[in-house]
Amino acid sequence: MAELPRLFAVAIGVGDYNDPELPKLKFTTKDARDFAHAISTKKGYPYQDVQVKTITDEEATREDFYEAMEWLKQESSPTDVCIFFYAGHGYRDEKDRFYFMNYGSSTSKLYNCFSSNDFRQAVEDINGKLIVFVDACYSGALMGGNRSAASNHFVEQLRRTKNGMVMYASSASDTKSKENEDWKNGAFTKALVDAFNGAARSEGEMGLSTQQLDQYLYKAVRQMTDFKQTPIFMNPNGMEPFELFTYEK
Repeated sequence: MAELPRLFAVAIGVGDYNDPELPKLKFTTKDARDFAHAISTKKGYPYQDVQVKTITDEEATREDFYEAMEWLKQESSPTDVCIFFYAGHGYRDEKDRFYFMNYGSSTSKLYNCFSSNDFRQAVEDINGKLIVFVDACYSGALMGGNRSAASNHFVEQLRRTKNGMVMYASSASDTKSKENEDWKNGAFTKALVDAFNGAARSEGEMGLSTQQLDQYLYKAVRQMTDFKQTPIFMNPNGMEPFELFTYEK
């Protein structure tokens, strides 16, 4: 019998910013913890083991981002599934380059931020399938948006990752993502955690696929935000839909 894959996940949440251009965020650390909890319950078919690393605020410096990605790279094998989750501020510069605004980052010193180029280099050698969830303003710009030649080059490079990746971004490259006191989460994370907890399940479905998750997030986030926020699904490698987990009976 073939060995079951393992699931490795990194959940990062940053809300404590000191840059006046980056207002403090109330629920991003909770977003990361809520997502980590939802993932940690998925041990069992199809995964023989689930390991989750949660990093928030002062533990989420640029160096910590690199170390978390290195952990995914070192621990995973080609048959495993890796997940990268981020909730925090996203920043888009004048050339459409996206930055994860890590703890201690500043919009005036973007060289201290974890950039889309840093991200590409970090995921290049990760073994197994990679699933990326980004709940941040302008998160669609992580894949470059649609404007620059540099963005096309970035997506092309991501196609060369070993086993492929899919990405779920909370909003378009020119759109802000919302969090709300009623949800106690970002809209995208709220919908995502709900989906992992069974809200996306249709009658007769045994598990949740990447395609079904995309369809659920698209509808749920738009409804929650009065159609002001539309999540984006990106599949630069053209991977076939696959099952993320099976539902409990």
